[in-house]
Amino acid sequence: MQALSPRETAKVSLCKQRACDGIVDLEQFRTVMLAEHGRHLPGTWHVLSESLTNWSRKSSRPWLVLADYGSGPTLPMVPRTTQDHGLSTGIPHAAHTHAETDSDSHTCKIRKRGRVCSDARRNHPRAWVRDEGTYSCREPDDDLLLALGCAW
Repeated sequence: MQALSPRETAKVSLCKQRACDGIVDLEQFRTVMLAEHGRHLPGTWHVLSESLTNWSRKSSRPWLVLADYGSGPTLPMVPRTTQDHGLSTGIPHAAHTHAETDSDSHTCKIRKRGRVCSDARRNHPRAWVRDEGTYSCREPDDDLLLALGCAW
């Protein structure tokens, strides 16, 4: 991906600040961030093999990218579960319903209600989400992203 010019970087910084102040439409902001980060945009879900993450016994599960701090080797992420296990922690999370015209409607793996395990934040190697085969969808719930402090 081509690096942004200093002027483009300044526009992104201003857009980030205005989005935090509620001035800029979040969809417009995501478009700017998508141009900067590609499909590894903070706020995107990726299905990762549990043989890599060792978080549970399930074969794979969705993980949400919370931020992208440049070119470092890891990304902060949180997992999602559809199992209750008596958990009172985590944030309730509805199944996704993407419009048929949305390209995410074909790749989204979040089909059941569940919980985002906000207390299970982990840093995973960036290389795990570079594979386009892990991409599931963008999180449509802005309130969830705000609750998690997602740096989109």
